[in-house]
Amino acid sequence: MRVDATAESAPADDQWVEVTGTWVTGTGVGTDGDEEPALAAAEVRSVPEPKRQYE
Repeated sequence: MRVDATAESAPADDQWVEVTGTWVTGTGVGTDGDEEPALAAAEVRSVPEPKRQYE
């Protein structure tokens, strides 16, 4: 998922993060996957890698 975080610096590659924000209206709509959903980040913080990851 795309996260728009203009006030935050980008985390390091492969860094797990927790994001709090607001869904960007009008993104992620449609059934054919053309539109990528987006979140406008209010807070981004690094977190430890979880014991049980998902893919």
